[in-house]
Amino acid sequence: MNVLRTSFARFAADTRGQLSIEAAMMVPLIVWIYVTTFTYFETFRAEATNVKAAYTIGDMLSRETQAVDGPYIDGLNTVFAYMTLARQETWIRVSNVGYDGDTESFVLNWTYATDNHAVADLADLVEDIPAMTPGDTVIVVETFMPYKPEFNIGLKPFNFRNVVVTRPRFAPQLLWAS
Repeated sequence: MNVLRTSFARFAADTRGQLSIEAAMMVPLIVWIYVTTFTYFETFRAEATNVKAAYTIGDMLSRETQAVDGPYIDGLNTVFAYMTLARQETWIRVSNVGYDGDTESFVLNWTYATDNHAVADLADLVEDIPAMTPGDTVIVVETFMPYKPEFNIGLKPFNFRNVVVTRPRFAPQLLWAS
């Protein structure tokens, strides 16, 4: 029994190879922390880029004085995909909404969605539109981009959806070219 105690005490006091064992235990934890931090940072960066790109598209449309059409909005979707560095297909939906003072209700003047997606329904837009004065119009830009995290850390793939409501700047309303 005394020999066993002496052997165990000698084993416990021996520190050779301790650094290798600690490194083998800590390196996977440090790599996991780094990958998780990178993934969350990249996700928030992508979200911020999406919001900025959506506001840019809304601002571009608010400055238009000529009527827009489908190919023009399709081109804006290409700009959006470029600005967000999208790896998957993006799409946007643009709507022009007015406020009728007589009926005290919103009116959907026109709507267009890229890539044959569903056009907007006024009931879906109402919650995003602020209070308006009679006769006023706004441009509602909705952007959509699927996102898949770089590493599998528990974040499931999801879609970024941004809604930007902008008033026309240089014209009373954004017209649709028929």
